[in-house]
Amino acid sequence: MKKQFPLLVLGVVIAIWGGQQLLPLLAPKAEPIILTITMAESPYIEDISVNHYKQWLEEQTGYTLIFNVVAPIYSGQAVSDSITDGTLQTDILFSFTTQETDFFTPQIINSLGEGGYIYPLDSLLTDGQSLGAIVTDITSYDLASYLTAEDGHLYYAPQLDASKLSTADETLWININWLHTLDLSIPTTTAELAAVLEAFATDDPNGNGMLDEVPFASSDDLYPCRDYLINAFVYNDTDNYRFYADETGIQFAPTQDGWREAMIYLSSLYGTDGVNLLTSPLTTHQLSELTSSASDVLGAFTTNDVGGVFWNNHFDVPMRYSPVSPIATEDGISHATISTPLPMVGAVIPANASNPEAAITLLNLMLSPEASLIACYGEEGVDWEYASATDLDSQGAKASVVVHSHYDGLAQNKNFANSGPYYVYPDIADHVSYTNFDTAYLNNRGLIVQQASQPTVILSPIDLTGNQDLYDRALAIEDYTQQWLDGFCDGTYDPSDDAIWNSYLTGYEDLGLTTLLSYIEQTTSINPA
Repeated sequence: MKKQFPLLVLGVVIAIWGGQQLLPLLAPKAEPIILTITMAESPYIEDISVNHYKQWLEEQTGYTLIFNVVAPIYSGQAVSDSITDGTLQTDILFSFTTQETDFFTPQIINSLGEGGYIYPLDSLLTDGQSLGAIVTDITSYDLASYLTAEDGHLYYAPQLDASKLSTADETLWININWLHTLDLSIPTTTAELAAVLEAFATDDPNGNGMLDEVPFASSDDLYPCRDYLINAFVYNDTDNYRFYADETGIQFAPTQDGWREAMIYLSSLYGTDGVNLLTSPLTTHQLSELTSSASDVLGAFTTNDVGGVFWNNHFDVPMRYSPVSPIATEDGISHATISTPLPMVGAVIPANASNPEAAITLLNLMLSPEASLIACYGEEGVDWEYASATDLDSQGAKASVVVHSHYDGLAQNKNFANSGPYYVYPDIADHVSYTNFDTAYLNNRGLIVQQASQPTVILSPIDLTGNQDLYDRALAIEDYTQQWLDGFCDGTYDPSDDAIWNSYLTGYEDLGLTTLLSYIEQTTSINPA
């Protein structure tokens, strides 16, 4: 009888190996992770179901993302009620503009979180997570403290743009063709600007034989020209309740001598020899129509974002205009304000979410540098690519990426059109090389002319949300400032009259300016710009 031992061993080995191969097939499969995301309908997203950014997020996580797209017609109260009563069934809720009252503010979200209706996202702030690294990028204030609620928890994933471009408040753009037609130079001082605007109004620079020219216009939504011109005389930080820092401490711009000089100057531009050199504030749409008019009727405008004025598919229009360095007074002093980038609500996870931990993983990915590139620029290899050693940014430094396409203001299917959480990384966004002439390129040109006039120190953000009395005082003071600004400009009040000026100053004391200033001095810091 032949020995069968080797064959028996071989059979056992094969059986064991085969069984090991079958174990994964016999073991229960992990349930696929499906996340539902509720977001507002956007005219700038063509089809979210096949959106490139959505597909990239799915590839990176292995999740299936189902988007519930709703019309942005809900009131802030209705959204709040749907969260507190549990009728909103979603894993992630992207922020959007609500009707009547703005629901997606840090204050409201934190209040709901403290009430147990929003899931805490504290793990996003830990070391090794995207947001944990982001907080170290911001040096002008304590971002981690700003993001967290009074109970110490984080309740929202932010939207935050920390690029230099986001801090630049305003740029003056002037019709370069009109300057050439009238043989005028780009103005550098307030006196030169007034002379140029008067020529624009009276000398028919568009050559149609009619006095249809608008010398200078702006939209309050994009940056009022009056606030821009005040900066020639005194630092005018409208984002920080018009308080600013100088070598002696914290000052309030509307009570300074420079503000009075600005009011005298502005009043001279209204009704000069029966001609208004400044128009009343326009809507953004009206300003866009003026800049793109085939009749070429606008001489100059101010904006903090040319994307709100020019359309990306009308590149012939921006060729009319050139950015102008901040206008200076006759002694050569000029100011360009710097905004402090503050986070807005990007997304929240309701407390009744089906898989909050998976939702947190997705939000963490959306705040990563890789996701930021898609959220800002679209598809790698098509819309942008990493820069080579020889690629330079708009200021001549080594570029981070080369951008071929830009989708702001255009319907596209590459990203979420500024919906949901994101972070614009300054080491990327501040060093972009553009191959196309688009609004992002133009905004960078505007930034370049401002930099020499920007301050060296700035105030940290003034936060009055925890003190309702002071917040109400600050709003009342701003209303008072606007009323007198209107009155000085339209001739109701004469800023050169000492009695009128002193009465104006007394009004601030009656509104509690001293109390507000004292609080700001105690709670804010002066930081390098």
